[in-house]
Amino acid sequence: MKIKNIFALITTDKLLECRDFYVKHFGFIVIFESTVYIQLRVTAPNGASYEIAFMPPNQIFGGDYRERFNGKGLYLTIEVADAKTAFEKLKSEGVTIIDELKNEPWGQNHFLVKDPNGTTVDVSEPTEPTPGWYDQYQIKKKQ
Repeated sequence: MKIKNIFALITTDKLLECRDFYVKHFGFIVIFESTVYIQLRVTAPNGASYEIAFMPPNQIFGGDYRERFNGKGLYLTIEVADAKTAFEKLKSEGVTIIDELKNEPWGQNHFLVKDPNGTTVDVSEPTEPTPGWYDQYQIKKKQ
């Protein structure tokens, strides 16, 4: 198997609001758009591209995704070069911040926002973890 792409597909009744949120605040571009499916892409400075798609519930395609995603159990992490700058930008644009910018001992400077569908977006800048912090979480190998 040769994987060509991986992206999240979120069912939502706020198709256009989600499109506009990611385009305006994170620089995604629309690569496909219809009333039953929208797919967005953003390209990183290293040339890698990342995608997310949205589909309304009870749409024509069938499958197990007929229900609207309830916003629970999914964190969409968007890694940025400078979390402080991203935080100030999104706050000035009126995005609701649900967890303020902070530096975590596990090696992450980040903050959380919600998109129009209720999906938690973790805007994150990797940092060095506190020395020894991960020691407590090492997987024990069986002898």
